[in-house]
Amino acid sequence: MLLICVLVGIGTISVSSVLANTGGVPSSAPGYHPGLFTSAQGVSIPAVVNTYEGGIPDPFVNQEQNISFSIYPGDLSTGKKPSLVGFLSAGNLRAPVNIFGRMTGAAEYQYLATVIPDDQGIFVWEIPVSYYGYTDFQVKPT
Repeated sequence: MLLICVLVGIGTISVSSVLANTGGVPSSAPGYHPGLFTSAQGVSIPAVVNTYEGGIPDPFVNQEQNISFSIYPGDLSTGKKPSLVGFLSAGNLRAPVNIFGRMTGAAEYQYLATVIPDDQGIFVWEIPVSYYGYTDFQVKPT
């Protein structure tokens, strides 16, 4: 909560300092938009007209899909079993992912399961008892 208050305070200070100093903003200043400010001589700067006629591109189409995951060890006292928890970033967030595992000393990873993440790219796979001996895991797109 303290962090949120600090961030809001910093944001308020930043915005108020930007609003207080609008005279003579160079056209290369970050966040500059023609038509919002006037020049140092008080001459109004005309707004830019957007003439783009294309469609709206999907911002994630060409981005490489990243998969992050972690092993939750579980808690036997509460009945929570070990799980593999992860998320996808970029690309199709609902794309199925394959889970592979290997036991200590094994050279090759073995296929264990395929999981479909939710709408936000988050997936949880409860590790079955038969796979408790696996110590290393990999998650890859299908």
